[in-house]
Amino acid sequence: MKTIVLLLAVSLLALGCVVPGGEAKALAGYQAVLAKYGLGADAFMPAHPVDVLGFESEMKAVKEAAGASGSAEGRALEKAADIELDVAAALKKMFEGREHLKVVGIIAPDCSKDGAAGKARAAFEEAATRARLALEKKKILEKDFANFMDRFAGVAGPDFDRYVAYLAITNTAAAKQLESRCRK
Repeated sequence: MKTIVLLLAVSLLALGCVVPGGEAKALAGYQAVLAKYGLGADAFMPAHPVDVLGFESEMKAVKEAAGASGSAEGRALEKAADIELDVAAALKKMFEGREHLKVVGIIAPDCSKDGAAGKARAAFEEAATRARLALEKKKILEKDFANFMDRFAGVAGPDFDRYVAYLAITNTAAAKQLESRCRK
């Protein structure tokens, strides 16, 4: 999503179009926040410890600035910021009760005698994988709900009950499939 938004902004500038409202400022803010915290467009894992709370607060400000413009570009940027906030929230939840990992979670070679950096890296990677899985499961649920709304709008009864049972089975199967793919 980040790449799409960046390409959209670059193509508008290349065509000589001026991005209306506050989108240009919001886009600059978005890029600055990603650069500050070392999170590249294609990189999920940072190369250094990440202040998740700081990242979250700055990205919320970017989201508000993008949403205030009211344009299509602003809404696209707002959605990109939403994705970043979802990942930050999932990571924050994974770190509950283990605050030290926010500081020690360094993605770097382990030079310590007791392997603390390696353990921190493994814990961070596990948390990141779980966050990724949670977001994928959310997408599957949203897609299934959209299918449900299309097929059973305003219908109550046995069809409804059968479809709900079907969703429970398919979501469980999809979740297991995702987990097996991510652990390889």
